[in-house]
Amino acid sequence: GDVPWDWFHKWKGTKVRHRGEDYEAFKKKFEERLLKILYTQYPQTKGRVEYVNLGTPLDTNFYLGKTQGESYGLQQTMAKSQADIEWLLPKPKVEHWPKGLLLAGQDVTGDGFAPALVSAIFASCAIEGFLPGWLNIISMLGFRGTLRALF
Repeated sequence: GDVPWDWFHKWKGTKVRHRGEDYEAFKKKFEERLLKILYTQYPQTKGRVEYVNLGTPLDTNFYLGKTQGESYGLQQTMAKSQADIEWLLPKPKVEHWPKGLLLAGQDVTGDGFAPALVSAIFASCAIEGFLPGWLNIISMLGFRGTLRALF
């Protein structure tokens, strides 16, 4: 989930790599916690991690020109997750939704670039039908020979 902006507010206005020892120590605690989780879930990685660089909402502000560490689209809340499952689709399950109006973009399937592409695939399938939509996408990706071998 999102990291509360309040945790980083006192360093607002500072520059990357010039935020002081207290900030670096704060980040180090997160780094250690995340590595502990990694090593618990994947013990074979212990002793093999060579480099760690942890970003915070302040880094997001700096690199993406944001104001409170937000990075992508809508905030991922439980309500948004529920909407993703129940009705937020290329053809939303909403009463009186305009015929022919489809949704595509990062907030339809999740946040970021890859989910935006996935939502475009879903919208294409909603227009053309599932199988024709996928066949067109596979063809565009250059897997035409693979399809001939399968069928």
